[in-house]
Amino acid sequence: MTVTLELSPAETREVTAACERLSLDYAHFADNGDNAAWAQLFAEDAELHLFGQIHRGRAAIAGAVGGSKETASMHLASNIRVNVLSEEQAEGTCYVAAYVKPVSGPKAVAALVPAAVGVYRDTYRRTADGWRFASRAFEPFLTLKG
Repeated sequence: MTVTLELSPAETREVTAACERLSLDYAHFADNGDNAAWAQLFAEDAELHLFGQIHRGRAAIAGAVGGSKETASMHLASNIRVNVLSEEQAEGTCYVAAYVKPVSGPKAVAALVPAAVGVYRDTYRRTADGWRFASRAFEPFLTLKG
């Protein structure tokens, strides 16, 4: 779908950069266990779709997948594409390869192992606090963690 925008090229680049940064910050904050900063990437009424579950609202999202001290992770984000739809909305995709490592308990291992490879399908919305995920849906290409 082609959308006619009233944004200048500079404004379009600014929106694109802000949305790309959300994907990068998502991986960074998740991998560093900064659950508070990670949750702030989402709009208050956002949805996160992960492995057949839908988490609605920032509080539910934070509670469902918040940083864990029992598992270390590394999310590799690439091929981030953003399509600016308006001054208030954008959509995009981001490829991800996630590696995890239990660091305690009977499943603790010495190295990160592949867990999932897929794509995030994102919608973004400008909020009073800046650009945020309105929705983020993970579609696995391959799930390796058993």
